[in-house]
Amino acid sequence: MDPIKLYFSVAQGEKINLKIGIAGQEQLSYGTRQRHTIKYVRFGINVPFEASIKNEFQIGFKDFSKEINFWDDIGKGEQKYNRARVDEYVRDNRPDYLLDASFIKEQGGRVPIWSQVWQSQPVIFVESEPFLKETSYGVWEAMYFFDTKFSGTNLNQETYLAADVDKLFFEVKVPHYYDIQNIDDIKLDKIEGGYLINKELEKGKTFHLVLKDKRKDLIKIIIAFLSPALFGVILGILIDRYLLSK
Repeated sequence: MDPIKLYFSVAQGEKINLKIGIAGQEQLSYGTRQRHTIKYVRFGINVPFEASIKNEFQIGFKDFSKEINFWDDIGKGEQKYNRARVDEYVRDNRPDYLLDASFIKEQGGRVPIWSQVWQSQPVIFVESEPFLKETSYGVWEAMYFFDTKFSGTNLNQETYLAADVDKLFFEVKVPHYYDIQNIDDIKLDKIEGGYLINKELEKGKTFHLVLKDKRKDLIKIIIAFLSPALFGVILGILIDRYLLSK
């Protein structure tokens, strides 16, 4: 079971006044809270079985207002995303959030988030490790826990504390030749070439997904009826055809 966590930067947070009692007297102190309330984090897993740069990440804020426009008008009602302006903003500002999940490839499972940048595009593409892992022959599995009870961490000598997030959303695309073993716990939509698995995850809950490759089931059935003498020859043919069909 792999936890998913989201942190906010203390340096980029909002300073708040706190009243605390010391020796029977009320005294004024200071604290920090996250700047923007997060409604959801959405993971659009377009490539679940291997490392990819095509998986989509999105964050929705409740109280967000864009301060910077990273899009330039180029005429005829069209706009172009100004990557140079984005790179300059990232270089000059600390990331105000930090997303931690085992299927994120960069920086050891962590991706820094600049709210202004992430809100300037419909989605962000993040380099990802395989979302699903093959736990036995032809069986793929994922189990992710929405962790909200964890302490802070550090990145580049900066302190990050646990951020408050309402929900996580998973949208996982699966080819038609996979059977979904735990269908009762998810919402399923038919799409071209397969299925779109939708799962809404509340705080402290777990998303558990198990898939079975129907093509490999057929290979196992055929092999079970083969004599030992033919095993090697037929297995080689099946494997060659399987690899060519991928």
